Amino acid sequence: MAAPTISLALGTTTNSPVFAIAEQTDGKVVIGGDFTEVVLAVRGRFAHLDSDGTLDAGFGSNSRTNNPVLALAIQLDGKVLIAEEFTQFVPLASTHNRIARINTSGSLDTNFSTGSGANAIHCHRISSAAKRENTDRWRVYSSSGR
Repeated sequence: MAAPTISLALGTTTNSPVFAIAEQTDGKVVIGGDFTEVVLAVRGRFAHLDSDGTLDAGFGSNSRTNNPVLALAIQLDGKVLIAEEFTQFVPLASTHNRIARINTSGSLDTNFSTGSGANAIHCHRISSAAKRENTDRWRVYSSSGR
């Protein structure tokens, strides 16, 4: 499978690194990283870019994690799994130890229960096949073999 080609609009910048990129079927892109700004707009370590690379101003404008998002995957229903170093999701100030699901609006999916979350997640890529095995463990399936 070839890597997707993603074109960003001239001037699409973040104030810190982008570590994860996932392309939707319509060509739009979700990015995750350690950034708190995208094109000078406040964003909390994940953002949605339109197919031309411009920032989707409505997606997740009030949502953020307290630490970097290093892995993400878009599910078939358009919701986004995010994972790695964060332990809190704001504005709800809710505990989400290293894994959460974001609605298509960019808000936290409160119906996605992670229990106590994970002590650590080490992956470069997660897939939409990530699933919960029981109340204490997560298995993350990756097409990269990790």
